[in-house]
Amino acid sequence: MTPDVRAMIVCNPQNPTGNVWTEEELLRVGRLCLDHNIVVLSDEIHSDVIRSGHKFTPFASLPDEAVVNNSVSFNAISKTFNLAGMKNAYYYSKSPITLGRVNKYHRAELSTLGVVANEAAYNHGGEWFDEANAYMDDTHSYVESYINQYMPTVGYTRNEGTFMTFLDFTKIMESVGAKELYESAGKASPEHYFQDWMVHNSGVYLNPGVS
Repeated sequence: MTPDVRAMIVCNPQNPTGNVWTEEELLRVGRLCLDHNIVVLSDEIHSDVIRSGHKFTPFASLPDEAVVNNSVSFNAISKTFNLAGMKNAYYYSKSPITLGRVNKYHRAELSTLGVVANEAAYNHGGEWFDEANAYMDDTHSYVESYINQYMPTVGYTRNEGTFMTFLDFTKIMESVGAKELYESAGKASPEHYFQDWMVHNSGVYLNPGVS
């Protein structure tokens, strides 16, 4: 922590890795920031997209009033209900002082239609999203089963939250010599070399992940 740091963004669930941070982990981060006079900005936009067996903990619900008062939480309906076009995100804090500091420099530009969409989604969309979450759980189970059966050299770790999952092609990259050949092929990294290799040898285009 350097003296010029004034805020820390905590993404929960973490995008893109899918980690859902526990209460203990959030408290450790919150107390560290409090000790260094750093405000926590808690990005919770994927908070509804949680895989079965895991629990989301809102930063504002932590059992430490000082830590909570040193934070601002952010959310929106865009990820849960696929309504990014409504442009109607929101933020809140349990501390009037902290909230006042944000409001002093923030200019609200709300969409009237977005407000209506927020109310409709939160009041009537719960059952639909419960079904959507169950569907995503089933999809992740299918992906895990398929990879284990048909792609044993590809690593897979089931995510705890968000929509995505990451596949580890390290063993295949090593087998095609990506680390040794990427510079001579004019590529920026072994991952980009392997990306082209996959396109030409399998017809599959992969995102390297680092982007």
